[in-house]
Amino acid sequence: MGTLRRRAGKWQSMIRIAGHPQLIKTFDKHEDAKRWQLEAELKIRREEAGIAKVKFPLFREAGLRYLNEVSVHKKCFRVERVIINSLLQEVWAEYPLNRIQSNRCLLSYPASGFGAVC
Repeated sequence: MGTLRRRAGKWQSMIRIAGHPQLIKTFDKHEDAKRWQLEAELKIRREEAGIAKVKFPLFREAGLRYLNEVSVHKKCFRVERVIINSLLQEVWAEYPLNRIQSNRCLLSYPASGFGAVC
């Protein structure tokens, strides 16, 4: 919940929401303080509800980056490359990471000889 108060000739906007750090900012004009308060509160509420506008990378992008930056330096690079390339062929590889659930996408892989992928 936001609070506006006049302090030392300026307007102070304070937002206190349980589970979040307290936000305080001082403005010259009452309108500016009120606008900031509403925007900041809305941003916090959206993050809690999971509707914040966060752009997640695609599974394909994350897999390729892992292959090029991490897996290259490992002894088992060839094995990992085969597994990851087969995963990148799947339809869901074009989904953002936040939309992929391991219990739905990777069920068939242990049976196909790859072992536990997760």
